[in-house]
Amino acid sequence: MAIKAGMTSIGLTGPRLAGGTMCYLAEVAGAIFLILGRGVGLYIAALGTIVLFAFLISGAWLLHHRHLRRADQGMRSTPGAAEAPLNAA
Repeated sequence: MAIKAGMTSIGLTGPRLAGGTMCYLAEVAGAIFLILGRGVGLYIAALGTIVLFAFLISGAWLLHHRHLRRADQGMRSTPGAAEAPLNAA
């Protein structure tokens, strides 16, 4: 969907999608264990949350890094773009 809308596809890889889904499932499973009275559910949910947070931070870093790389390549591909006046009419 994001690719069709013209958005970036850097974060839409299979391993990132599967990893994030597994983290959410771990949170849900941990909550179910906790509701059933098992203390281990808290550890499962916490681990899923921490790993999901790492996925979110790394995804943001990838998007930012990709944007910087594209901006840098765009400036190099147009020679003289930095010297061109802004209001050249």
